[in-house]
Amino acid sequence: MLNLLRIDLGKLLRGKIFWLTVLIYCVIIFATFIPLSFMEDFTSMMPTELLSAVDMEQLNVDMEQVDEMLTSLRSGDNFILSFYRASSGQFAVVMILVILFIYAEFRNRTLQNTLLCGYSRKQVYFSKLITGYVGGCVYFAVSITAVCLLGLVFYRMPLNGEILSTALNLLLSQCVILAEFVAVYTASAFFFGNGWAFLGSTLVFILLPSVPLTVALLQGKDQLFVAGYIPSFVSINGVGGFITLDMMLAMPKLWTPSLVFSALVVLVVLTVGSTVLGVRAFQKKKL
Repeated sequence: MLNLLRIDLGKLLRGKIFWLTVLIYCVIIFATFIPLSFMEDFTSMMPTELLSAVDMEQLNVDMEQVDEMLTSLRSGDNFILSFYRASSGQFAVVMILVILFIYAEFRNRTLQNTLLCGYSRKQVYFSKLITGYVGGCVYFAVSITAVCLLGLVFYRMPLNGEILSTALNLLLSQCVILAEFVAVYTASAFFFGNGWAFLGSTLVFILLPSVPLTVALLQGKDQLFVAGYIPSFVSINGVGGFITLDMMLAMPKLWTPSLVFSALVVLVVLTVGSTVLGVRAFQKKKL
């Protein structure tokens, strides 16, 4: 098992595609937020022709939202938290990139060759699961490092113990809830194959948060609510005050013991349940 895990981890971390996607993601972050740091407001970059060609009322609303985001990014000492609050889709973007390349070897021929080397199916399963998880953690570590550099250089964020503690806590929280994504995707990959697994796991993290959200909306509730205490691939921030778990990572003051407990319970149920089902499916799968 350890030898197989060492091989899989080495293959992942030495892979050019892995580090290329990390580099592309970091370039996108810098290319988006460096120009914004030099703007007084978002309207300064809007061409006059465009202003006359679009719905002015809707455009004004959109520009006001962007200007509020810019004000938040510049006004707070902690750029890291401001970044993740303003960029609620970052977690989903990272996860989509992670699952697109980590399980590139979920093909029958590759699995057959691994089993012929004498490894059991359970060993193969957990090796892929752990490799995916480690790869995702590395991805998040590089991502949050890029955000720290962006804040220090372009948004005058101070470097002190509080900032470093925030970055570390945010990174650890991301790595914790990463377990749900990786476990569900790994099970889906062994159930349906790599292509369908991407669709299936994405739907899980769209539909599950939507259930309690829909119930609350039908009941007419209008207060802060964490949709199912699980991360989501869809941003529902601003809809009746609703907010998803991955957005809450950048809002530590809103975390309560009951919220943490509920989120951990859901995490354990999803992670353990999907892993048990995935192992059973792989034991019965014909290769």
